[in-house]
Amino acid sequence: MGIRTGTISSGSIIRAINDYEDAFGHMVIDINGDLCHCHNRGCIETYCSIPSITKKFKELLKQGTPTYVDKPFDKIDFLDICAAAKENDILARQAITKAAEIFGIGLANYINLVTPELVILSGPIVKHSELFYNTAVEEALKRKYVKNHKVSFSRGGNFKDNAIAVGAAVLSVDEILNKATYGTFFYIF
Repeated sequence: MGIRTGTISSGSIIRAINDYEDAFGHMVIDINGDLCHCHNRGCIETYCSIPSITKKFKELLKQGTPTYVDKPFDKIDFLDICAAAKENDILARQAITKAAEIFGIGLANYINLVTPELVILSGPIVKHSELFYNTAVEEALKRKYVKNHKVSFSRGGNFKDNAIAVGAAVLSVDEILNKATYGTFFYIF
């Protein structure tokens, strides 16, 4: 699982040069950072995807950081980390918070670039971790360049768990109709 995005401006979908919806996830936020599967270094996805958060949690666990998660090491998954974070597990909160801060920095960069009116954050990370959502939004708002630009955030949007399917349908319809009618917003799923 990676980070996917879609942007709509004036009712039209803004497409990356290769129609890759994962371009946001490969925005570099640390030029000397961890190696990403795309062969670049320091991509947002390297720090903020479900596999990355799980990997970071396990690295900290190997260093001896205590946790409430009581499962065999190889059986620990993202949902275990989210559940532990809800119970104020320091290790789980640290792994999620760090990822959310990095995500928020990337989000602020994107907001500075396209100045959307609405940012909808969705998908499993946002669905299962209120901590991730709140931290990312706080970081984005703190770091956005244009302070008087009002941007609203939504957790899950109107489509909730159907966002990916609806997004795919919108891409198909947009391809057919190619019409423009609404303002700009940015959607992450």
